[in-house]
Amino acid sequence: VVKAIIKAYGTPTLIRIEMASDLKRTKKEKDMIAQKNKENQKANKDAQDILTEQNISEHSYENILRVKLWKECWEVCPYTWKTISFTQLFSGHSEVDIEHIIPYSRSLDDSYNNLTLCYADFNRKHKWNKTPYEYWQINSEWYQEAKKRFEKLPKGKFVRFCQTEVNTDDFISRQLNDTRYICQEVKRFCEALVGKSNVEVTKWQLTAMLRKAWDWNR
Repeated sequence: VVKAIIKAYGTPTLIRIEMASDLKRTKKEKDMIAQKNKENQKANKDAQDILTEQNISEHSYENILRVKLWKECWEVCPYTWKTISFTQLFSGHSEVDIEHIIPYSRSLDDSYNNLTLCYADFNRKHKWNKTPYEYWQINSEWYQEAKKRFEKLPKGKFVRFCQTEVNTDDFISRQLNDTRYICQEVKRFCEALVGKSNVEVTKWQLTAMLRKAWDWNR
């Protein structure tokens, strides 16, 4: 592709390479991701329709996310099993938090599978910077009841609920190793074509973070 572009348009002044997360995935894995993306698009559309029905014109990333999580956990808080009304979901007093199952400050995991809803008072007074397993050590009866509810959520969320340890170093290492080799080889190839000073590499996570910050995930 790069050679064809150079042949058609001449040597570029800069090549910026974004390393896609699926370069090493099999066709089956890519097909599964494509199916997930279709399901996510439908869930986003359904959430936007609900926002419109409720006279909320701002279809921001966070508003859509709130509705999706609300529907996913059956309009109740999975931690307390208390019903969450639509009014509470969008209360200006922040009655309901978008909560990281494994605390973000400790896991760096801001993926959808690490997010759910939680009543703010429970989150801030009890769970806060703990994992569900760590809170279980304080209240074992709560843990067993909540575990039954989390079993009904997507598998990735249930796995995180049951997680007994948090190792940020392992998380960072996995992210780096996934792309390091391919990144180096693609960079070398492009440098051979246009020179070292004309090649830059960015990680796909950076673009994803910018899309979220700019509210382009609709």
